[in-house]
Amino acid sequence: MAAAPAHVSTAPILWAQRKDSLFVTINIPDVDPAKATITLDGQRLTFEGTSGKTAYKTTLEFLHEVDATDTESKYDVKPRCILFHVIKKDKDSEYWPRLLKDKTQVRRPAAITFALAHPPPVDARHASWVRRLAAPIDGTHDPPSLACAAGEEPGQAGLVPLRGRG
Repeated sequence: MAAAPAHVSTAPILWAQRKDSLFVTINIPDVDPAKATITLDGQRLTFEGTSGKTAYKTTLEFLHEVDATDTESKYDVKPRCILFHVIKKDKDSEYWPRLLKDKTQVRRPAAITFALAHPPPVDARHASWVRRLAAPIDGTHDPPSLACAAGEEPGQAGLVPLRGRG
C-alpha cells in the first residue's frame, strides 16, 4: 500500500470570463479522475487530487454566485490540467473585477492568475474549449485540442456535468 502524501499543496489556477460564464483551469498534470474530488455549489469550487506524489487541495470561494445546477457548468480532466466552464448566476451582470471573494488570496504568488490582459475578449485557448464543449461527443466531430495540453492529439473529451457531484 502506498503512503499518503505528507504535504498538501495549493494548485495553481488560471481563469478568464465572459459576461455569463467563468473559465477556470487547475494547472496540474496527471490527475487521476477516479481519485479526484471535485464539487461545485452556488458559492465555491473545491478540488482535491494528486499528481505524482504531490497532493493538492484548493477551494475557490467565488466573488459572486454561480449556477451549479446549469447543464452548461462542466469540467474536463485532461493530461496536463483540469478545465472548468462555470455559468454565472446573474448572466447579465458586469464582468467580475476578480475571481475570489477574499482579496488577499489573489495576492499570493502564483496562486490565482488572470489569463487575459483585459476581461472582455476571451483568449484562444478558452474560446477553443467553448467550441469543444458545444461539439457533439458521439465521434461525428473532431474538435481542436486544448492549448493546456501542449502537443496533445485532438480527440473527444469526457466532459462531466458539475451538478450532482458530491
